[in-house]
Amino acid sequence: MHTLFAPAVSLMQRLRFPAKFILIGLVVSVAVAYFVVVNSISLGKTIGQSRLELAGVETIKPVLRLVQLVQQHRDMVSGVLAGNDDMRDGIKKKAVEISEAIRRTDALLAGRTIATRQMEAWKILRN
Repeated sequence: MHTLFAPAVSLMQRLRFPAKFILIGLVVSVAVAYFVVVNSISLGKTIGQSRLELAGVETIKPVLRLVQLVQQHRDMVSGVLAGNDDMRDGIKKKAVEISEAIRRTDALLAGRTIATRQMEAWKILRN
């Protein structure tokens, strides 16, 4: 172990007191700079991934609303089929809401860059 640190010990013995502090300060500064750079790169990647996730959440919100509207429409149709004629007007209104939600979702997805597979899935769902 002594032979491993012999060059460093020899150098430190030859240097005067201020030079020793400067050398130690430089070594510590390089180590700190390395950790700051590595940490900044890692945080940058994390922030980028988080931005993509937020964009995905914003994209999926109108689709989830559309699913809710379709479920409500299905429930109303089931009610009418079960004999509740009071729901007939609601079905027409819900169909208009669904058409509007589809239009809004199309407009939103047209402005986004999404995977081809996802766009194909949306087209199937829309039809």
